[in-house]
Amino acid sequence: MRGYKFIPLTTISIILSLTLGVYLWPLWTGDVFRLGNKSLATRIPQEYFDLNDFLNQDSDFFRTLHLPIVAHGENYDWEMGYVGSEPSLYILDKPSISRWSWVPFCDELIKSLNRLVMSPGFEKILSLLNVKYIVLHKDISKKARYLNTPSFYEKFLTYKIKPASPPLNTNSQKEILCLSPGGEIGGWQILLGKSNFSEAGSSTEAFPSIRYLDTLSKEELHFRYNVDPHMTDWSGMDFLRINLKINRPTPIKIDVCDKSYDSLVFWDGRYESIYSIHSYEAGQWKEFILPLQSPSSFNKGDPRQVEYFNLVIPVLDNPGGFQLDIGPVFLEKGKTSPNEFVRFRKKFSALELYEVSEDLLLPHIYPVNHLVWFHDFNHFVDTLPEERFQLKKELILFESQKEEFPFLKNMSLPQEMQPIPILQVQKINPTHYKVDIKDANAPFFLVFHELYHPDWEGKIGDEPQVHFRGNIYGNVWYITKNGNYTVALQFLQQKSFERYLTVSSVFFILFTIGVLTYNIKSKMLKKNK
Repeated sequence: MRGYKFIPLTTISIILSLTLGVYLWPLWTGDVFRLGNKSLATRIPQEYFDLNDFLNQDSDFFRTLHLPIVAHGENYDWEMGYVGSEPSLYILDKPSISRWSWVPFCDELIKSLNRLVMSPGFEKILSLLNVKYIVLHKDISKKARYLNTPSFYEKFLTYKIKPASPPLNTNSQKEILCLSPGGEIGGWQILLGKSNFSEAGSSTEAFPSIRYLDTLSKEELHFRYNVDPHMTDWSGMDFLRINLKINRPTPIKIDVCDKSYDSLVFWDGRYESIYSIHSYEAGQWKEFILPLQSPSSFNKGDPRQVEYFNLVIPVLDNPGGFQLDIGPVFLEKGKTSPNEFVRFRKKFSALELYEVSEDLLLPHIYPVNHLVWFHDFNHFVDTLPEERFQLKKELILFESQKEEFPFLKNMSLPQEMQPIPILQVQKINPTHYKVDIKDANAPFFLVFHELYHPDWEGKIGDEPQVHFRGNIYGNVWYITKNGNYTVALQFLQQKSFERYLTVSSVFFILFTIGVLTYNIKSKMLKKNK
């Protein structure tokens, strides 16, 4: 009887070693990725690992914010250099916010973080995102474009610079410089549009203004204000305040240009210079308070010598009467005070770590029983400095979500604030939680600050609870059951994965048993021969 031949285990090991070791050696060393004669291999600096060890000592649930927020990739001053995606997300074990998320309902918030750091209400954003630590990256190369300098962020993490409270009074405040007093055409020019300026401000207005009337031709409206030669030095000024009233919703672009006629595109920390008059603001005075502290994206320096600034209104879809009132335009030196919400914690070489006040940190899962509605994201940002809402007690929703989740239109809540239930959260794993509810006596919202996904399921027994998105990016369940009970939160895709993993494990075990049995029988047949 002829026996079966089989390949010895040592031969298989040698073949695997040669394949994964010698053949793929250029992949391990990085030499397969080359730019001319230079390898693109890199070495992660030790401070990233030291930072990771430090963060892992904190058992709280939190996220780490990395500044500056980058879009696609960046250039880093590492020992061997590095150009690519911001790496913290892969190096650190704790969740990080370090670059655009490309998630539609979350991306607007992430992209805005670079400029919101200048906002007096920035601490509410930190609370909303469960940020406990902020890492300031000083290892970003000076070759990087469209980013504020580390000293810019360091300034706002250390201090808060607030504008003066309106109304402005140029006679009593020495820190305010009036560029255009309103009611005077002065340096205003119309570059595109009809020559329709008039000093027709009503005597009932809070301040004098000039008025522009048009029937909305098929061209954009472009207004320019040429700064008085004696007022072009804006060094030391913190805010530009422009008062506008427009009778209909429209986007509006505000550009500031220096002596070299370079547009300071990111001059207030935005990735674009587009602002908006919303439907609820039409026909009302709106003051745009625009920070000047962000350096120019072109020269990385402060905007010191300014030649002019533009107001541009694009072509609007609907023709009709258009009225623009322009009031006073001011330059202002802001009020500086220590940042009581953020403190410097530790330095890891080129990485500086700041810690956010513990009072701002929200629980991972918590109940609220009150709603606060906003028209849109910009409306939410505009209210940040106000004492308008409390995240620990209220849920943030946008009007547009009524179309996304129709049940919100008819949802009724008690008019008076009711006591919220007591929660005890048990984490089974990152995709499975059990929440014990005690003393629930009125409907409430169960807020879970993980990125919203429709496959997150909340059940009381076998009964699914109403699930929607709240607080911009989080998962929320509307709970109406009273008494004491348990809500099970689970990610459905993970349940499917676990089922398939079980099937795969069983198949692998059976396959292994079959191979071993085959080898044993082969040896026995060879021995018997």
